[in-house]
Amino acid sequence: MWELITGEEPYADLHYGAIIGGIVNNTLQPCVPESCDADWKALMERCWSAEPSERPTFTEVAKDLRAIAAKFPAKAAAQQPRTS
Repeated sequence: MWELITGEEPYADLHYGAIIGGIVNNTLQPCVPESCDADWKALMERCWSAEPSERPTFTEVAKDLRAIAAKFPAKAAAQQPRTS
């Protein structure tokens, strides 16, 4: 989700050892851009929870993504291919 928002590779500026250490210690999370939609940010942060039981299921993620997408109907409609 972070990559979709930023179009960047996470941790591209870190040495692989620092990435592995951050993952092992569960302390590595990319910074969320300030321009990120609040619902999108909340979902990302839930997915990143250190406590696995607090992370959403895939069904919950899909439901939340549909709700987020529904907030932007004009943009979604503009991206539909024309069939004429």
